Amino acid sequence: MPAAAKKNTAEGLEAFTRYWFDVANYSQKTSDTKQMMDLCVEDSEFCEARKKLADQFRERDAWPVGGEATIGKFYTQMKVNRSGYTNAILEIRESGRKIYDSDGLISSGTLKPSKAGLHSYSVWENGKWKFVGLAKVESFEPSS
Repeated sequence: MPAAAKKNTAEGLEAFTRYWFDVANYSQKTSDTKQMMDLCVEDSEFCEARKKLADQFRERDAWPVGGEATIGKFYTQMKVNRSGYTNAILEIRESGRKIYDSDGLISSGTLKPSKAGLHSYSVWENGKWKFVGLAKVESFEPSS
């Protein structure tokens, strides 16, 4: 984890969020979700859903190729909402993804490259950031 991600600042939140996405991408590729889940709040439905997806790859002896999510723009005012979460708005770019198993390509798992605007929610607790989840930004216009 980058040193900046260990600070309760806008820069710290951004560094933590970018790191969380790196770890989530790794989890998707390897089905090793321990580190990702350690970075999440205990009751995160979002993180549990990501873990379940990675577990399904392993259970089906399948593997994804591509599908990495990277953060483009990142913005936060460091405001804490009623639930105690700090919100950020980010632009996510996902590369195209294909899923394979021993029989070859699973066409239902194919995704085209995409961009989306997302609200990211994290919480500062016990001296460190914990990831809560994401929600789609309505009427998002991606940059080119």
